[in-house]
Amino acid sequence: WADATVPLVAMLKARPSIASSLRNDLKEKICIALGAIGAPEAIPVLSEIKEAKGFLNLRSHSDKVKVAAARALVSIKRKQTEGGSGKH
Repeated sequence: WADATVPLVAMLKARPSIASSLRNDLKEKICIALGAIGAPEAIPVLSEIKEAKGFLNLRSHSDKVKVAAARALVSIKRKQTEGGSGKH
């Protein structure tokens, strides 16, 4: 699973030219996947999403994506404290 971390983070950073509702669904699912993997490498991008406050909605994320990012961060940090490396 750890091999999926790099492409998932790249997809999370990308701004694909698809409808915003589809993009939000995709980003939400990526956040969930990164949390399930427990990938500490994803912490910076997830933190950025969670804290994003866009100007005129530029570089901002939907509330559901922010919530998914926050939950993923909690999951990753829990796995780190439990001694899990997140690598399968």
